[in-house]
Amino acid sequence: MKAYDFIFGLGAGCSVSQSLRDAGLQFASYPLDWIAAPGIMQGVEAIERGFEGWFEREDLKLWDVRHEEGAVQRVYFNTRTRYGFAHEFTNSRPFDRFFDEVKAKYLRRAERFMKALGEAKNALAIYHDLSSRLRIPDETLVEARRRLEAKFPGLELDLVYVYEDPAAKDLKKVSEKDGVTVLRWHYAKFIDGRVMHTMDRSQLVRYIHENFTVAGHDDIAGEKARYEAEQKKLRKLHWGRGRVEQWGNRKLFKTY
Repeated sequence: MKAYDFIFGLGAGCSVSQSLRDAGLQFASYPLDWIAAPGIMQGVEAIERGFEGWFEREDLKLWDVRHEEGAVQRVYFNTRTRYGFAHEFTNSRPFDRFFDEVKAKYLRRAERFMKALGEAKNALAIYHDLSSRLRIPDETLVEARRRLEAKFPGLELDLVYVYEDPAAKDLKKVSEKDGVTVLRWHYAKFIDGRVMHTMDRSQLVRYIHENFTVAGHDDIAGEKARYEAEQKKLRKLHWGRGRVEQWGNRKLFKTY
């Protein structure tokens, strides 16, 4: 098992961050955790810029409106960066009224992320390409890793890349070279052309739990329990009298 100062997700959706939390290895939210990413290099570019100009009002356009069990979820698309934000604006949290609050949240997350990665001597990035059937070339993955290390001199970074293969029955390691580990898995399912994110993450959680840890966090179970208790308090404050929106069959909780 390898210990890192910092472990984070590069996208492309919620599966990585949720798996890290299930494994007890993530204790805060970061900019790329709960959004739809257009590709791994877009995440690298955002980090290289320190997320500057990454969440601007004029770049966000309404892309989809989803009706889920009485709630209206408004999905916004960033026309410049091509990132999608599905969890921020609803019928009770309209874009015009809550944009400034959401932007401030992402600025906090960006500052938190840049500080954590800047202070780390070694780190692990995980990218789950859950919406594509095309494996990213090895040279692109090595380039992504190299550019992140160049952004933070003195940082040693490993990259785990998980790609979708409908023929895969279990999560399997395909290769491990030049600091890049490639895993093959079948997680995503498509309903009406949309990727559904309520699949069983247990194999990815188990792989993370068995292979990685965060240095200095010996009491991972205790930290996770304390973190979840604090998040429950925050959700209660935010949603008021127990109001919870639904996305399919999974409760949609905001994390701040």
